[in-house]
Amino acid sequence: MIVFVSYARRDNQDSDLLRIRAQVSNLGLPYVDDLHDHSERPRSHTVVNALLAADTFVAVLSPNYLQTPWTRGEFAVAVQRKMQLLFLTPPGNLIDLAGGSLGGRAALTCHERMVRTADFCGPGTSAA
Repeated sequence: MIVFVSYARRDNQDSDLLRIRAQVSNLGLPYVDDLHDHSERPRSHTVVNALLAADTFVAVLSPNYLQTPWTRGEFAVAVQRKMQLLFLTPPGNLIDLAGGSLGGRAALTCHERMVRTADFCGPGTSAA
């Protein structure tokens, strides 16, 4: 089983990504783009193939997560494919909205609405 890890690059350093990869590795084989070798194919091709092959999607929530077209697009594909959606919150809690917490519950208002409706909570958008 492949676990696609979606994250904002500007909010996560390599050390963060290594920790995240270790944390989700018990769910399957993690795909973390910046830790992957891109020498054989263009990066975009590798990312798309990994996303389409994955069974589980982990969104690493951060201030810039929904600010980039890539992360918004990745999330939209995960919702469309009805993948298992998990959220990794800043304190490091892994949350599955369908099955409850996998390590602690956090307030996810905007993100909960986003999962239920595929409506993205962008800048200036109310989470209510």
